[in-house]
Amino acid sequence: MLSLKHAVLMEWTKLVSLRSYRWLMSLTALVTVAFGTVFTLLAATTDLAGRADAGDPLEMSFVSTGLARLAVLVLGALLITSEFSSRQASTTFAAAPRRWQVLAGKATVLAGALFAIGTVAAGSLLIIARLLFAQYHIPVLTSTGTQFRLVFGTGFQLALCGLMALGLGALIRSSAGTLVTTLTLFLLLPTVSFAMEHIQPYLPSATASSITSIDSLPGHLSPLTACAATLAWAGAILAVGALSLEKRDI
Repeated sequence: MLSLKHAVLMEWTKLVSLRSYRWLMSLTALVTVAFGTVFTLLAATTDLAGRADAGDPLEMSFVSTGLARLAVLVLGALLITSEFSSRQASTTFAAAPRRWQVLAGKATVLAGALFAIGTVAAGSLLIIARLLFAQYHIPVLTSTGTQFRLVFGTGFQLALCGLMALGLGALIRSSAGTLVTTLTLFLLLPTVSFAMEHIQPYLPSATASSITSIDSLPGHLSPLTACAATLAWAGAILAVGALSLEKRDI
């Protein structure tokens, strides 16, 4: 019987050996840094950063984390749905009769990898942004503590978003169905919910964004509350996915 430790090692091997997963992880880091640098230059070379109502210029730099989230959602979904589309699920779960251990192994590996990638990418972006803003004589107003939150919060929110996609993949089992559902949850639903202001701040996309928000919007969650809410979303979706794996036939 496969132990949880062996499940983690097995999933780590899959994550680093498959080219598509490596590409998606690289894309996550690239989008965070490259687009963040572009947004920083736009803010620095236009009057956007100098406007009195513009807030801290770093807010503009870290808009790129929302784009990187899309690659993370695809990675989280494919990490589990590829087992079913390639018909490897039967072999995998035969080695691990406790199916939740397979999902736990995937979740551990995915969360660790995304947290590390997101944190390193955000730290690199912060250094680049500060250098560019200093070159254009634009002051960065955020405290050191807030800048640490931007860096580690980026890794945290990307990891949790990946776990949500993983849980949905375990529930739906279809790559196309999971991607449509995930993108609807993170892209379409927030747009529709703007008409219902009391709901929108609690959606996964909004809570994840609030973790690294510098200038909080009225009615949105504080960073600490947003961390708890996003963690609750990820935990609930993963729990439903694990229950589905245990109860349904392969």
